Amino acid sequence: MSTALRIALPLLLAGLSPPSATAQLYRPSHTPPTGLELVAVYLTSRTCHGCRAPEMPATLDSIKLLLQRQAQRAGQPFRAVFVDMDWSPDSGLALAREDGTWDEIIVGRSWFNAGAERYIWGDSATTAVLPQLILIEQRVEMGARARFGTRQVLRRLVGLPAFQVWLRQGAPRAP
Repeated sequence: MSTALRIALPLLLAGLSPPSATAQLYRPSHTPPTGLELVAVYLTSRTCHGCRAPEMPATLDSIKLLLQRQAQRAGQPFRAVFVDMDWSPDSGLALAREDGTWDEIIVGRSWFNAGAERYIWGDSATTAVLPQLILIEQRVEMGARARFGTRQVLRRLVGLPAFQVWLRQGAPRAP
């Protein structure tokens, strides 16, 4: 199956428009953030059946592109974070590549890695369930040292169907 068909078919089945032949894929900005940064955190695992749905990579890429465009229109930096809950860093890196391009990748140590510590165990409102997408805003200020403000969770989405509904709604920040 061609790459274009592999991406387009699952999106059509989910009721989403497939990318055109000239569609862009998400690309990180590679510029230091300053101001109120929008952060999308994707929590996943190779052992999670829902995480491995064929349409997941295309859905994630569409979400990242849409959020990046929203952030650009608002004058905000955007960051897409991949957090894998498998023990093997190599397995996590391979999975991150399968799921697209990311600004930041956290892999290894299963549910005990730095991403799980920060985004799941460090936030009592977050449930330990996969796949999960957490949308956050955080102020970043540059000076002699980078300073990071308190993270404000805007959205928590669990499961591919919730991701797809949210995407069809235009990925609103407020619930």
